[in-house]
Amino acid sequence: GGGDPAWGAVFIAGGITAAFYGVAVGLGQKHPKTVLAYSSISQMGLITVAFGIGLTLGAGASGAAAAVLCYAFHHALAKGALFLGVGVVGGIEKQSRMRLWVTALLGLAALALAGAPLTTGALAKTALKAAMVQLPAGWEKTLAILLPLSAIGTTLLMGRFFYTLRTFRADHRVSAIEFSSCIALIVLSATLLFLLPVGRQMAPAMM
Repeated sequence: GGGDPAWGAVFIAGGITAAFYGVAVGLGQKHPKTVLAYSSISQMGLITVAFGIGLTLGAGASGAAAAVLCYAFHHALAKGALFLGVGVVGGIEKQSRMRLWVTALLGLAALALAGAPLTTGALAKTALKAAMVQLPAGWEKTLAILLPLSAIGTTLLMGRFFYTLRTFRADHRVSAIEFSSCIALIVLSATLLFLLPVGRQMAPAMM
C-alpha cells in the first residue's frame, strides 16, 4: 500500500532490459517457436515494467494493476494462438491454400501482440500508458520513448516469426482439436479483453 520507489525503479529497469533483450536475441533465431519464446521474454519485460510502476506508486497503483491484468490476459491468448498455430501451419502441406489462410489468421494474433490499433494489444498498451502518467517526470519521459521502441521491436520479431514459419514443417498431422483450439484462441485474442470490465474502461482511451 505504501509503495517502494527504489524497488519500483529496479523492476522498471529490469523490465525494460528484458523487453529489448528478448527482441535482440529473438531476431537471430531460426525456429518459429524459439522466436515466440524470446518474444515472450520481451512481453514479460513490459509486464514487469507495469509491476514496477505499481511498486513506485503504492496506494495509487490501480492503473498499474489494470495494465498487468490486461497484458497477462492479452499475452496468454495471443501467444497461445501463435504457439498452437506453428503446429497447425507446419502440419499442412506447403502448397495448400488452407496453410495460407491459417497463416493469415495468425497475422491477427501477431498484430495484437505488436499492439496494432483496435486490438487487445493496443488496449494493454493504453492501460500501461495510463499508469505511466502518474510516475515522476523522469520515468514518464523515459518510458514514453522506450515503450514505442519496444513495440517496433515486437513488430520486427513477428516479421521474423513469419519468415521462419514459411519453411517450417511439422512431423505430425493436424488434429481437429488442435486446429479448432488455434482458431478459437485467435478469435478470443481479438475480442475477449474488450468484454471484461477493465477492458471496457480502457477502450475509450484508444479512440
